[in-house]
Amino acid sequence: MSLPEAPSPRQLPYALITGAIVVAALYFGQDLFIPLALAVLLGFVLDPLVSRLKRWGLPRALAVALVVSLTLALLVGAGAFVASQLRSLGSDLPTYQTNITHKLKGMRQSLQQPSSGMLASLTRLFGTVESELQAAQRPRPPLNSAQAPKRELNRVEVVQAPPTPIERVQGWLEQMSSPAATAGIVLVFMVLILLDRTELRDRLLRLLGNDLHRNTQALDEVGDRVSRYLTMQLMVNVAYGVPMALGLWLLGVPGAWLWGLLSGLLRFVPYVGPMLAAVFPLTLAFAVDPGWNLVLWTLALIVALEVISNNVIEPWLYGSSTGMSAISLMLAATFWTSLWGPVGLVLSTPLTASLLVLSRHVAPLRFLDILLGSSPALDAPAKLYQRLLAGNLDEALGLAAQHVEANSLQHFYGHVGLPMLQHLHRTPSVGAGDNALGDHQTPRTNVLRGMQHLMAELRDMGFDAEAEPAQTSAASPPGRAQPAIVMGARDGVDELAADMAVHALQSLGLNARVWDRQPLTGEGMAKLSQAPEAAAIYLVYTAPDWGTHAKVLCRRLKRQWPNVPVVLAAWQSAAHAEASFADGVVKDLQGLVADATQRLPKEA
Repeated sequence: MSLPEAPSPRQLPYALITGAIVVAALYFGQDLFIPLALAVLLGFVLDPLVSRLKRWGLPRALAVALVVSLTLALLVGAGAFVASQLRSLGSDLPTYQTNITHKLKGMRQSLQQPSSGMLASLTRLFGTVESELQAAQRPRPPLNSAQAPKRELNRVEVVQAPPTPIERVQGWLEQMSSPAATAGIVLVFMVLILLDRTELRDRLLRLLGNDLHRNTQALDEVGDRVSRYLTMQLMVNVAYGVPMALGLWLLGVPGAWLWGLLSGLLRFVPYVGPMLAAVFPLTLAFAVDPGWNLVLWTLALIVALEVISNNVIEPWLYGSSTGMSAISLMLAATFWTSLWGPVGLVLSTPLTASLLVLSRHVAPLRFLDILLGSSPALDAPAKLYQRLLAGNLDEALGLAAQHVEANSLQHFYGHVGLPMLQHLHRTPSVGAGDNALGDHQTPRTNVLRGMQHLMAELRDMGFDAEAEPAQTSAASPPGRAQPAIVMGARDGVDELAADMAVHALQSLGLNARVWDRQPLTGEGMAKLSQAPEAAAIYLVYTAPDWGTHAKVLCRRLKRQWPNVPVVLAAWQSAAHAEASFADGVVKDLQGLVADATQRLPKEA
């Protein structure tokens, strides 16, 4: 898996300045950007309907007019329903006054009853403190109060005249003017977006740059991601609001369908909406029932629906529709709310999801994918390398054990352990000849030693078919099949890769051994003259520049054992050209296992 590219340090100041300018523009231009964002959001919701009518043969203008008219009719109908329900509840409120007064009086009497214990002691303590504070705030009398003249102060109270009907109408118009103007602007923008969708798309493509293929993919992904999220959110809210209305109706809470509709609509507001939606039915249940049973049943219904919605319905329907992590959703809600208020809270998720998609295609925005995306910031090899580099062997062992249990030991070494070596090749070493066996404490040697310790722990945990040591002599016990010899060709990284390969082969029941690099010198080759022949010799190279070294080494081994095949395990090489001086080349651990399986029988 490829990691998202982080911004260059040279680009960071420019990115910060650009981000500050964009945030300032969004804040000071919110009168323009908020209606535009709402219109775009509604356009994503309504455009599939317009496209469906257009496919049925209607002209686009007529389809837009029909969809917009139907939407406005639904909004007007919902508003009329809400108004009628509120009017009905308002007429019934005086009948609930007795229950409310009785409950409040009972609560006050229970608090005022003399009682013993900690509550009574705290009440007396607070009363004493309050009386002392009041006494300290009283004005002190003059020194000679008998001779001081007594003055009577006249209280003057300013009473404003009640507003006239014309003033009331003017106040209502002033309060409604701003929302009405915003709604009108949103409606105009939405109609224009639906009418000229293709033209606006072409302009956005031109604005993003000349790479039409990449930009088209970005816009298609934005549209698909936002439309899918809004559709799923609508389904989630309906799946919450309908059971809420039915449950409140069965419990006997007045205005059950109103509170169900309100709870479904308020869930479009993240975090705050569900809490606000729960206040109204709980208040009505408190007012209707003389006791507390209805309040408790209503609370149980709300809690049950929240648990089912948050843990079952939302994960099932949403899935990865936003591509954002949980902390990213919270950060996005905080940012957009501080920028645009309650409207920003509603728009936070779709806006951030759109920016997140664009960040994967637009280079200056790629830092958003790293900060807010749900994909891991580090892939498995990089995670393992970082844990070993930091000396956190417990977390490294946890990652390894989890991967082995979910897949296999061979899969862990082939897809995590061996790819980690590319990070090792970029890590500075003490010098030539560093094989992680000296006393130098460098990042490279720390990672090598940590990986060796991790492999030993994996053996102790039972992830091995045989409890054989990772490194043995070349000689095989009498009566056993010829082993496969795996050698790290040049340095400690190659030796570590050879250890991984042998461990993977042994876990499959294959007879494999490790040779260190010392016998590959001129003096060491003479010591191997008495050793029995092997079934195959695998030379492991983890760096790309293996050509000359491998040619010399293969010739030496061929002179010693002319009948033993020598195979190059040239991993992580830029080009895996077939080497004519070797009997074969394998490009990964899977290829080495397949080659060794053909050459070796499994041990009993």
